[in-house]
Amino acid sequence: VLRVTGDDILVDPDYVDHAVKHHLTVNAEYTDLKALPSGTEIEVFDVALLQDLWKLAKDSGGTEYLTTYVVHHRDQFRTTSAPIKERHALPWRLTLDTPEDYQVICTLVKAMKARGKGLTYRLDDIVDYFTEHPETLAINAEVRHRQTPPEVCTDLDWRSLL
Repeated sequence: VLRVTGDDILVDPDYVDHAVKHHLTVNAEYTDLKALPSGTEIEVFDVALLQDLWKLAKDSGGTEYLTTYVVHHRDQFRTTSAPIKERHALPWRLTLDTPEDYQVICTLVKAMKARGKGLTYRLDDIVDYFTEHPETLAINAEVRHRQTPPEVCTDLDWRSLL
């Protein structure tokens, strides 16, 4: 199962393919691309892992933060991060959470359209654009990522399998 969230919309289909192939090659239950700029990542979950999380979660009310259920229990699942090109390992905020984020993404998409890339751009194009236009990237540089609310309980009850 691919997880693409509504605030991570600048997904490169080549990295989707890469993540799925890596996931299957290493027989993972969960694979991420967290080293990519925020807003360009996807996650790969085995269906069985999702079913297990649903059964095991003491509180499934926080599943909007699905990743935390895995990350908080990484030692209990086969997890991996798909390798990425060093050129793409950038700490950029390209997620769509705030008006500032929207401004950055709109500027990028308009620039890609003007370059004849429409919706066919790839991460190389995104990196090239923001390398050429760091002032656009600076628009949301001071905006903080939303954090998982502290009240989200990701505890798992393994005894429920008995």
